[in-house]
Amino acid sequence: MYRGISRINYMKNIAVQGSPQGLSSRSRTIAITAMILFALSGLISGFTVAAFYPPKFSRSSTLDLGNIPAVQKTETRTPPATIHPVALGYPVIDTISSFEVADSTTVYALTAHAVDQVPDRAHGKPVHAPGITCRLWLVDNKQNPVVPLDRLKSADTLQSSPFPGEIPGLIFDASTPQTQPCNNGVGSWKYQVAASVNPGGYYLVVLTDWKGLHYTWSWNVVTIKKQGA
Repeated sequence: MYRGISRINYMKNIAVQGSPQGLSSRSRTIAITAMILFALSGLISGFTVAAFYPPKFSRSSTLDLGNIPAVQKTETRTPPATIHPVALGYPVIDTISSFEVADSTTVYALTAHAVDQVPDRAHGKPVHAPGITCRLWLVDNKQNPVVPLDRLKSADTLQSSPFPGEIPGLIFDASTPQTQPCNNGVGSWKYQVAASVNPGGYYLVVLTDWKGLHYTWSWNVVTIKKQGA
């Protein structure tokens, strides 16, 4: 814009300084007016060009996100709480049939769960923990169940051979073996009584063994009879 104004002034000076002495006042006025109009046309053209070609701004201030390092998220994991074995009370047998038939066919179910010794061995609270092994076996009720203590110190020896006085008369379902890890402190069995078992009174004995450190057992009475008796 300033360049256009300067051009107008320049044209005025030329018109004044370069006009011949013999030109009339009117002719001089016409000449000056023509020069001014010519200068204004150049000024207007400058504005038009500026309108079609706006100034370009630098993009140097734009953030370059590619150069910003990614923030790595650190995940903190809480280690699982360690459960230490505690003294066990007498395992509680939840379900049992008072009478069972020795026919190798009828299926029976028994569940039991481990307990602690609070307030005492006979009235403990359920223990829901891994690492407890359960075992179920049959004993004649004419003798108390005998459990070899040396085998209780390792859960691997609980199924190596029958316990003293054990009657091998229970046929266990493949999904519930005689010796099994207690599921969260609970043992479950499905079994049949072999037809070779004589009628009479027996004990169904349940053992709970916590990593060979703490162990105990309890039993319930069951009467076994023959089919049709």
